[in-house]
Amino acid sequence: MKIDIFLKKIQNLLGKRFSISDSTRANYAGGEDIFDPVLPLGIAFPETTQEISNILKLCNTYSIPVIPFGTGTSLEGHVLGNQNGITVSLEKLNKIIIVNSEDFDCRVEAYVTRKQLNEYIKDQGIFFPIDP
Repeated sequence: MKIDIFLKKIQNLLGKRFSISDSTRANYAGGEDIFDPVLPLGIAFPETTQEISNILKLCNTYSIPVIPFGTGTSLEGHVLGNQNGITVSLEKLNKIIIVNSEDFDCRVEAYVTRKQLNEYIKDQGIFFPIDP
């Protein structure tokens, strides 16, 4: 019953950006690890940090576990689904906020990839390496 109320509230919050379809849930049920996938209750696709905050508040109210999901490359089971929880896909949070090339730092949203960042900063004569 509690889960039904939660599912209605999160669907009201996100609309079509909350999916309970089996195929979508299967796509976000695990990473590149050796563990068997676990289907979560649903997948949230927030577009802003405020939406993430609202999702987390709602999950906290109903004691719903949350798994954040980036590109799904986890080799250790970090993104393994939770059958009593939801997965929050970060793929819509892919903006580069600011780059300060003089200080070699930047602020990016959670889904910005190294490739995306390097493409953005290449004309400034800098790059973001994977190793020092």
